[in-house]
Formats: sequence, C-alpha cells, structure tokens
Amino acid sequence: MSVTTITSYKNNSHALTTSFITPSCVFQINVFSPISVKTILYNRSRELYDSINNLSFYIKEFLWDNKRYILKKAVICYSEFKDDLWIYKVPEYGLHTFSENKEEAFNDLHEEFAFLCDDLLDEPDEKLTCRAIKLRDSIKFNLDKIL
Repeated sequence: MSVTTITSYKNNSHALTTSFITPSCVFQINVFSPISVKTILYNRSRELYDSINNLSFYIKEFLWDNKRYILKKAVICYSEFKDDLWIYKVPEYGLHTFSENKEEAFNDLHEEFAFLCDDLLDEPDEKLTCRAIKLRDSIKFNLDKIL
C-alpha cells in the first residue's frame, strides 16, 4: 500500500498538521489556529481536492537556511490546489509561491520570506520605492527576532 504524507507545519499553538493519503484517499487534516481547531475526515478523492482548496492557517515563524524568522503575531496563509499546482499565499507580505509538489511550494514560501528580510530590512528609504518601504516597515514591525 502506498502512503503519501502531506506537509506538516508545527509552531507551538499555530500549526497545520496532516496525516496521510492512501490509494483510497482516506486521510485526516488537522488545522490548528489561535481561533479554532478543525478536523476533517474524507473518504473520496473528489472531496480531497475540494477540501484542500482554499485552506487557511496561521504562520508565526519562517524557517530557511538554518535561520528562524519569528514573528510577534502570526500571519494568515492561504493554501490552494488548483490546475495541478499547490499554491501558498501570505497577502500581508505579498508572498505567492506555487509548485506541482506541495512541500516544495511550502518551502518556497519560507525562502521568499527570508529573501524579503535579507533584501529589505537594512535598506535605507532612498533605495526603496514607497511600496517597498511599507512592506519593509510591516515586516520590521511584526518581526520579533531572527535566530
């Protein structure tokens, strides 16, 4: 029997955890957020794609290249499976990643946030557009620390 594990993200009280997918498409998704805990059980493949479409959860830290970018307040992340692509979006920071592989798309989200921090946080206003200044200030305001 083939079993595919779906990406899990854990961070204290903010986590997306998922169990497994088998050929019969029986699986479980647990989405933990500061607001609610949802458990969804499905047993037909069509329901799999319908349920994962537009899934949202909170991220309180981004992990990339042996660094942890820890936020003061978790930001909402939207996950979607559309046209055979896994899509992740964090509208607050203009992040948008996609891939045919779910784990790759999620890792790309972390990489993009790290690049934003590396490129923007120490840049003076004179070198940035108004939009980039607002983005930098938003990240700085919510970024607790980098470990």
